[in-house]
Amino acid sequence: MKAYFYEWIQNLSVYLILMMAVMQLIINKEYQKYFQFFSGLLLILLLLTPVLRITNMQNTFQTLFQSVQHRQEQETLKEYEAYLWDASNLWEEDP
Repeated sequence: MKAYFYEWIQNLSVYLILMMAVMQLIINKEYQKYFQFFSGLLLILLLLTPVLRITNMQNTFQTLFQSVQHRQEQETLKEYEAYLWDASNLWEEDP
């Protein structure tokens, strides 16, 4: 448990240092607010990692994400199949 806590603190430290460095490199202020929003979401996930691991919710979220991803991939394949079917029908109709 102590090693996990140390790893968690180390990950947070590296993340914060990296985000501060990137924030200094962003010249355009318009992009800075979007970057801050995105980096804030990632920080929330990093802070929740120990809670998710203790309650075993990490596996639940991973399974849920994989099922959603699988469903999206199936829909994409169906769209490609319909496109290819239409393209093959057009090819057969041309004289």
